[in-house]
Amino acid sequence: TQSTWGHVSSLIHWTVFSRMAARERTVGDLESALAAERAAQGDGHPEVLAIRVKIANALQQNGQYDAALGEFESVLAAQRAALGDGHPDVLTTRHNIAGVLHRKGENDRALVEFESVLREQRAALGKGHPDVLRTRHNIAG
Repeated sequence: TQSTWGHVSSLIHWTVFSRMAARERTVGDLESALAAERAAQGDGHPEVLAIRVKIANALQQNGQYDAALGEFESVLAAQRAALGDGHPDVLTTRHNIAGVLHRKGENDRALVEFESVLREQRAALGKGHPDVLRTRHNIAG
């Protein structure tokens, strides 16, 4: 009936907007935590970098691909400076960048990055490591 459909429609809208608000709160909460952690530890501290990765992931989940890509790329530069190119965290961030590129429809760039990450993951982690398998899955799928 019309009243049932109206109720279902309202429920769907409420659920969607509630989830959107929760995601925005999540980014805001993470940004607050980042500010506090930066003040206490400095920009290059591993916890600061971890929070920044969480922010980039939240932005990506919100469909804010350009902002997520920018944050991942900024984190990558900081990780490379602090950890070196072959560190697993650096490789994970590069994998995340490839994923954002794919979501943005930049599939050729994404594939090049996924393949590059896969080569380095195999060398650093071994062929059977879960990160290697995840990257192979993303290339295949």
